[in-house]
Amino acid sequence: MSTEQGHPDLKAGAACLDITPPLGTAMAGYRRTRYAKGIHDPLCAKALVLDDGRRQVALVALDLICISKEHVDRARKFIEERCGIPPEHVTCWATHIHTGPVTHEDMPAGDPDEEYMALLPRKIADSVQVAQGNLREARWGVGLGRQEGLSFNRRAARRGRHLPPGTNELLQLLREGVVPQGPEIGLEEWEEKASVVDPEVGVLYFEGTDGSPIATLVNFALHCDTVGGELFSAGYPYYLSRVLKRAKGEDMVVLFANGPCGDINHVDRRKPRKGFGEAERIGTILGGEALKVLANMEMRSSISLRASSRGLVLPRKTISKEEIKAAK
Repeated sequence: MSTEQGHPDLKAGAACLDITPPLGTAMAGYRRTRYAKGIHDPLCAKALVLDDGRRQVALVALDLICISKEHVDRARKFIEERCGIPPEHVTCWATHIHTGPVTHEDMPAGDPDEEYMALLPRKIADSVQVAQGNLREARWGVGLGRQEGLSFNRRAARRGRHLPPGTNELLQLLREGVVPQGPEIGLEEWEEKASVVDPEVGVLYFEGTDGSPIATLVNFALHCDTVGGELFSAGYPYYLSRVLKRAKGEDMVVLFANGPCGDINHVDRRKPRKGFGEAERIGTILGGEALKVLANMEMRSSISLRASSRGLVLPRKTISKEEIKAAK
């Protein structure tokens, strides 16, 4: 998004719809099968629709571990049919929770509920349709905060403490910024490369021209795996949302977007923590930082929306038969 003079004022609308599966559904997140026995807090599809008078875009955050291209494409089709928003103007993402349903047949945690997955694209489209119906004149603001001490890189913690053959070659890779796979080499340079985290807290906020809140999008790089167990839960983003809604208004929709967090966990190996209390601690701290950003945010009404979409094919690592044999 970029601001330009002379364009119509922004309109924004948001919605939050419950997408919690039935109890007994297989839960994703670990290499073992769990079946949901209860609901700690509902899983949601949270949609934000923006309109600059010339085009509309839709953003949808889903309390799921992942969402396939097939399901997103079906949701985009329904959204285009119902709302007139082109598929390339719609983005959907999952918050990667570990206390939600299995959503893909290749997961080791069990099989997805076919009826639930068949209905999911329509529910995503429902959230966008409701958000579009809530469009009203709005202002927007963006800002960055910083939160240290919540995220830790687990890569180094997974390796052993011995020096493998070819240490000099590994050191050269590290100096070039390449983190090799395989055993940890036990060197300070490894620790430095393998301990990187992103502490920035991105905040994008929308409110009505009367000052009433519409939506807040918060971005932070931290795995949503703080709870475990057999209760459906959105994890720490749920508590983040609760903090912001209590401060700004219960009608506000809070979307969470993960930063790059494949190896970024909340676990400081010196102080292991888990459970809903830990999720609440993380969500409360992040919410506090987001509120600090909001308090200093400059609001704008002029906007020009742009949207594009293209597919990326990423090369996969080639693993030799010898490497597989050695790993076994």
